[in-house]
Formats: sequence, structure tokens, C-alpha cells
Amino acid sequence: MKLLELKDEDIERLLEDRLRFIGQGNDIYSRYSAYDYCYNCFRYFHEVLEREKRELKPFEKNILSLQLGLFLGTWGMFRNSNLQNCSYKIYEPLIETIFEEKGLWDIDVKDYCKNGTWKAIDNFKGNMEKALPFSVTDTLVTKIMMVVFGCVPAYDRNFRETVVPMTFNEDSLKYIYEFYQEKKGFLNQKQKELKTVSVKGGLTDYTYTMAKIIDVIGFHVTEESDVNKMKQEDPEKWDKREKQKKEKEQKLNQWLEKPNKS
Repeated sequence: MKLLELKDEDIERLLEDRLRFIGQGNDIYSRYSAYDYCYNCFRYFHEVLEREKRELKPFEKNILSLQLGLFLGTWGMFRNSNLQNCSYKIYEPLIETIFEEKGLWDIDVKDYCKNGTWKAIDNFKGNMEKALPFSVTDTLVTKIMMVVFGCVPAYDRNFRETVVPMTFNEDSLKYIYEFYQEKKGFLNQKQKELKTVSVKGGLTDYTYTMAKIIDVIGFHVTEESDVNKMKQEDPEKWDKREKQKKEKEQKLNQWLEKPNKS
């Protein structure tokens, strides 16, 4: 299913899990939180550097490199990737490139049809390729841009299935813009409910960007389709997967109930 085929009730359902994720209980230990922590960290240091008119200190580069590496690992970017053979130090030149960038911090879906938006995004993609010692995929590029700037969705397999064309280019961003314009009122209202989670639990003042919200929607569209297909074609495999998922959740909940976890 493509984004423009979705109804309001579909979007509501697809965002439901994320709306329940409010930084309580085991929420702060889930993979969802890895995005929030990384986004919060980059946004915080961007604001600090802008306010203090200075460059990053070495220990700050270390913090940001670790955050980015942990996020990418948690979100599946180490599988069959050169990244799995590298320490967090590999990201330091990229961190410098990120904080040399001035235009992408404020770009969101509403800007996709403005002159210069795609050029700015494409230029950063080129700079990112120069900052890393190996070729990069559109999935890696967009996943990093999403968690750092929040300016584009992550073009992984799931999300690409929901846009036209399926490749990361200007036309694809215009398609996302068209979807946003069609559902603008509904999506803007949902955005008010979606704050990032802090490492201490609870919500921050940072709101999910519209690109991130649409990323969540697109990802879950394909995931939901895959799940329904598995249920029909291999119910035994589905039942086994659900059983394993519940067992993991139970172990985590038992661990959370233990005193002095640290």
C-alpha cells in the first residue's frame, strides 16, 4: 500500500504503538528509545554550538560518535555492513561534517517543494560519502539524516514500498509532500502528541519532525502487510515468533522488577 492510499483511520492505527510509547516502564529500554536518545543528543549539541558560537570539543565528538554508532547498531545497520568492522571512531569525520552543515537542521516535509531543498539534501549526501571510508547506501544516508536532522524518512525496504518512485530522489520527496498536504490537518494534530523520550524517562520538549512521523507510518504499513502475509502463509512460524516476542518481554519485565539493577 502506498502513502496516498491511506485513510485517517489507517494512520491512527499505524501510529498507535508509538503514541503508547511515553517513556514509562520498559519503554526506555526499547529500540524505539535509541532513536530518541540519539536525536535528542544531536539536537542539544546543535543548539549549544549555535548559542555559544563555538565548535565541538573532542569529548563531545566522542559522545556523538557513540550515540550514532549505538543507534545504527540498534536499528539494524550493522548487518552485512562495513560498519560492523569499525569502532565508533570511524564516525568522527562524519560528526564534523554534520556540524558544518547549516541548512538541514530546519528542513522538514513542508519544505520539500521549495527551491534548493533537494540540492541541500543531495549535497549533504555527497559530503557524507566523503566523510566515510567506504561506499554508502541510500538506507544508511537517510537513516543518519533522519536521526540527526529529522529532515527525511529512512529509505529502508519497508518505507520504499510506500512511496513513488521507490528510490531516494527529488520526485520521491515530492510524493511525500503530496501525502503531507492531503493529510496536513490530521498529521499536524498527531505531531503535537509525539515528543521524544529522555534517558530519565518521560517526555522532552523536542517534537518528532514530520519526516520522522511519516517514516513511522510508512515503515509500519509494510510491516503490517508482511505480518498479515506470514499469518496466512505460515501461521506456525507466526505463532512461534509471537511466543518468542512475549518471552523476551516477560524477561525484561522481570528484570525491571528487580531492585538495584545497576
